[in-house]
Amino acid sequence: MNTLINRIARRLGIRGLDLDTNLTIADRDRMLRLSALPSVAITLLFVGLVMDIFFNTRTFDLQHLPDKWPTRIDNASSDAATLLSTIGTAVLFIGGASRVSRQLASWAAVFAGALLITATACAGFVIFTDLDTSAYSASSYDRFYSVTWEQLAEVAGISAIGYAFLAYRGLSGSHQPGSRIAERRRRDAA
Repeated sequence: MNTLINRIARRLGIRGLDLDTNLTIADRDRMLRLSALPSVAITLLFVGLVMDIFFNTRTFDLQHLPDKWPTRIDNASSDAATLLSTIGTAVLFIGGASRVSRQLASWAAVFAGALLITATACAGFVIFTDLDTSAYSASSYDRFYSVTWEQLAEVAGISAIGYAFLAYRGLSGSHQPGSRIAERRRRDAA
């Protein structure tokens, strides 16, 4: 699998991916800490999706349920997912401000690519659903799934930006001691 990803990266012009060596314990823990908020945001979207499927919070009148709690949980999970994905991207940018190892950056590039593919697929699904529903009277079922896929595309796209920045910082080599930029700065300072 790693060789396939490395081969695809070379064809796309991404050099320096290091997926063959394992992450160190410190890098693994750092990646888990940095990935916590984007993971919670995507999980919250799935909680909202489950609430929609089981309780039809967007399609039916919920007068028979006390306190309309499924709708409140659905709305809260949707809003929290959007907020946490934005905060998670900020955390990824802050995490990329310090030194990033090549192995961590390589895995961040894989995560960014996977999230970008997910965001593109979800956005494509929304576009085709909207094109399909514009020809006839859209049922609430179609609108419900369009909104859910749209939110998933938004959260995945925002999170992909943070992972791409983290990958850029580690794979660019500008902060490495032997890089051309560091050598040029030393030459200019001397």
